Amino acid sequence: MYLSVSTRIIANALNTASTSREIPHEFRYHAKVLNDRLAEVLRSGLFDDLDNFFKMLETHVRNPGQG
Repeated sequence: MYLSVSTRIIANALNTASTSREIPHEFRYHAKVLNDRLAEVLRSGLFDDLDNFFKMLETHVRNPGQG
């Protein structure tokens, strides 16, 4: 599983936590801050570099000696 899938899961969980009235306010606040920071990283392009790195690493592990 690449980072894009993991990131969507994390973002969805943070979004749910930041809007749920069943969760104490301080946790909702921190979930919103983390979700905002995650969005910044995604917009920065760093995410794309990390995702490409893990794709290359997985390819190497599956096919050692090629490339």
